[in-house]
Amino acid sequence: MHVTPRRLNVQLILLVSCILLATGATSGWITARIQSNTLLATMRGNSELMVRSFAENAVHYLVLEDYAGLESILLKSADLPDIVRLQVCETDGTVIGNVEHLPGTKPRSQPVIQHLSPPASPMRAIVIENEDLIIWEPIKAGSMLGWIKATYSLAGIRKAQTETWKNVILLSLFWIACSIALFLFTLRPIVRAVNRLTAFARSLDEHKGEQIDAEQGAIEIRELSASLNYASTRLFATEQDLLHEKETLSGQYSTLRGIIDSVNDLIFSVDRQYRYTSFNSAHAAVMRTIYGVEIRTGECLLDFMQVPEDREKAKQNLDRALAGERFSESSFSGEEVRSRLYFEVSHNPILAVDGSVIGVAVLSRNMTEHKRTDDALRKSEESYRQLLDTIQEGIWSIDQEAITTFVNPRMAEILGYASHEMLGKHLFSFMDEQGRLIAERNIERRKQGIKEQHDFEFIKKDGSRIYARLETGPILDADGQYTGAIASVSDITERREAELRLRASEQAFRAVVENSPDVIVRYDRKGRRIYVNPEFERVNHLTAQQVLGKTPAELSTELAPMADVFTEKLMAAMTSGAVSKIDLSWTRNGKPVCWFVRIMPEFDEGGNVVSALTIWSDISERKRMEDELRGLNEELEQRVKDRTAELVQKNKDLEKMNKLFVGRELKMVELKQKLKTLGHTTEKDA
Repeated sequence: MHVTPRRLNVQLILLVSCILLATGATSGWITARIQSNTLLATMRGNSELMVRSFAENAVHYLVLEDYAGLESILLKSADLPDIVRLQVCETDGTVIGNVEHLPGTKPRSQPVIQHLSPPASPMRAIVIENEDLIIWEPIKAGSMLGWIKATYSLAGIRKAQTETWKNVILLSLFWIACSIALFLFTLRPIVRAVNRLTAFARSLDEHKGEQIDAEQGAIEIRELSASLNYASTRLFATEQDLLHEKETLSGQYSTLRGIIDSVNDLIFSVDRQYRYTSFNSAHAAVMRTIYGVEIRTGECLLDFMQVPEDREKAKQNLDRALAGERFSESSFSGEEVRSRLYFEVSHNPILAVDGSVIGVAVLSRNMTEHKRTDDALRKSEESYRQLLDTIQEGIWSIDQEAITTFVNPRMAEILGYASHEMLGKHLFSFMDEQGRLIAERNIERRKQGIKEQHDFEFIKKDGSRIYARLETGPILDADGQYTGAIASVSDITERREAELRLRASEQAFRAVVENSPDVIVRYDRKGRRIYVNPEFERVNHLTAQQVLGKTPAELSTELAPMADVFTEKLMAAMTSGAVSKIDLSWTRNGKPVCWFVRIMPEFDEGGNVVSALTIWSDISERKRMEDELRGLNEELEQRVKDRTAELVQKNKDLEKMNKLFVGRELKMVELKQKLKTLGHTTEKDA
């Protein structure tokens, strides 16, 4: 239902009338408001002056307490225009004078009411209540004596507003009448031209190619005429084009048929009796492959399907489409023992002009390879999950809100949970407050796409703490937006404790070697210094930074004269893995220098030599004392030899003298024996 007029000229007249009426109403409202504000401002200013004069006159009577005189002056004052009521009260609101002036009557005194409510501030107050303007003026004579309340009627202002509105409405109606007359005079030729063009447009189908003349009139009418002439020409040309296209339609149909036959998807259609109305070569080939049949237009699809399960499923789907349903589903055809094929099938009802279903169009896409790929992918996912379930490292995945979305059994085992207990929990649930601060920074780095390795401390379900090494990286969607993070987690609690013990051992080692009086140097497998103690720096007058990373032959030191010999012994000790002890001696400034060196290979966890620790002891003084002792011993031995030779010679001389003395003794014994024998003989003779 149309509320507005249908004809353009009437619409234009109505539109202009509404605009003029709205303009007049707006102008009247603005004019009335301006006049009202002007009158109100004038009245307010005059009223303030009068009330101030009333208050000044009332001072005299209030000071003398001449209430009769006060009432007389109030009666005279109330006779002025627009005054409705004059009231005088003391500061507490007690009324001492009350005069009222009703329209058409003389001012008269009214019974005194008990109490008024003057303003709290001793300043003039002006308010508008309903149709009255009320002015409170303080009465002062050095101090506050009371108040005078003057009530003025605003009826005059309202009457002026009404008159203004009446004049504006009359003027607006006059404008509208004049405008309508002007429009009727101006639009009559235009309406006639439009009616002529409308009649030509209605019969345009009969007058294709003809032209209408509209050289007179407004520009819009001429443009509309030109448009209709152009439409007539184009309509004639279009009709000719359609005839030409109709001639080529059969060729295009053949082309379209060729395109349908060339696609790999299966396309066919059936009527309400499941009889083929069309099919492409791909569908015919698949039916031949699955069922070994040659399909023909006009014969029932179901008769060609030799597998009962396929036939029943196809009938159900066709019935759904014949009922007006559009749907797609995954399906398969053929026996399992033969080459079963899988399809993504779309069923669409074919509608007649009246909207009734007259058949079904079916589009099938061969998804056999895709199905096999999905099966392979599913098996791969199962293998991957088995791998995640059996590896010795924990796998932990979180979403962009740091909520746990996946953990493998090893990850749950590391923290003392079951896998399902960790799912849905926030990452921060497994750490203390300090860990949360670190984790927040790490998550921000994941959001920046940073992959990294770091160590972290977690709290297990039983409250104990473990140390883990994380290989972490972000999870990004196809647009490169951060959707979460994944981490490979290894429990390094025992390793960390071992490292702490090793660090403590290293500190103890450093405490010993840093204060050792011996020179201590550590070499790597290539014979390069990797540590020197302070004694080395003192002896060689070189800093650690100057010698670290260099071999003995690359930098001249106190030990340089024997660098090649020492390097050979060092490499031999690291090759054999056996502790070696060597003495190195050379001359410096004409004095002998001697060092006793112990080479101790160092091994890794696999028993491989990774470095060697050497301890150098300066034995120059000891060697000097040993040499002095050796000289003394040699001198003593020479003296012993000389004394021994002297004693041997003297012994020989003694032996000679002894032999001489023994011979004499023997001769004396022999002589005594002879003398004794001779004596016995003499006695016998006697």
